[in-house]
Amino acid sequence: MDIQTFNPKTGVPATENERMLFRNGYGVGIGVIYLPSKNMPEMFTQNWPTMEVRGETVHAAPEFRVFETKKSAVRIFQYNPVQFHLREHDIYGVQLFHLLIACLDGNPEPFSGETTLNPGDPLAARFLEVMAESPYFVINTYVKFEYCQTFLADNPFRETVKSFKYTDKPQPKDVFMRAKAELERTIPFKYREFDWEPPQKTLRVNFV
Repeated sequence: MDIQTFNPKTGVPATENERMLFRNGYGVGIGVIYLPSKNMPEMFTQNWPTMEVRGETVHAAPEFRVFETKKSAVRIFQYNPVQFHLREHDIYGVQLFHLLIACLDGNPEPFSGETTLNPGDPLAARFLEVMAESPYFVINTYVKFEYCQTFLADNPFRETVKSFKYTDKPQPKDVFMRAKAELERTIPFKYREFDWEPPQKTLRVNFV
């Protein structure tokens, strides 16, 4: 997970870590992104807290980063609704949050991606903190690791995340990964296995 500022001239470049993690060219990651307030349409900013980063007024947003090898594969976000799923799990006493995005592209098993958040990890904790404040998700898309397009979608979990009670027990990475593996074993990664929020259209934005 990375924390970056949106540059309206270049978008948000893929990181070296993402190039290694998704070396086959496709996958879905998450991050926290800071959007310069001066580039945001006023209609979006009225209910969105601001903060100062590097001397600039910005809005923090939870971000999905979608990597594909063909432009047609990411254009689906421009023409089709998206859905989100978030569920808290306790596995072997380990707290984790399962977050998914799906794009209803017309296939029986639509495009989808997932992440599992460990509240004991500082970056995941920051992602959850931002998700409790931001009215929007940002979806950044990439083709062969080159930035392509940005979309906004309403964040349906703002109030839900505010109600979460996080564990105060240490959750080392190896312990968390075992719990994650058990979650993946018990819940098949199939669209119909999850309770989804209602579908919604995305809005393509460029902030220029």
